[in-house]
Amino acid sequence: MNVSDGFQSALMGVRAGMQSMQNHAENIASSSFAQSEKSPSMVESLVGLKQNQLQVMASMQVIKSLDDVIGTLLDVKA
Repeated sequence: MNVSDGFQSALMGVRAGMQSMQNHAENIASSSFAQSEKSPSMVESLVGLKQNQLQVMASMQVIKSLDDVIGTLLDVKA
């Protein structure tokens, strides 16, 4: 795996996490006290938000690590 592939994978993880977070937030905002069977529960949406937060944080850590690797390689090369 090269660095470019790593960045692409991490960015895809961030985008997917952010999109899913938006969907969960919309579910929470549109939920009412009378839940239908088709709509996700408030708890499911809140848990989903936390999962997506962790996904985005992990993807950002990958980006930071790859940035550190590139910096180290440039320092060694110079």
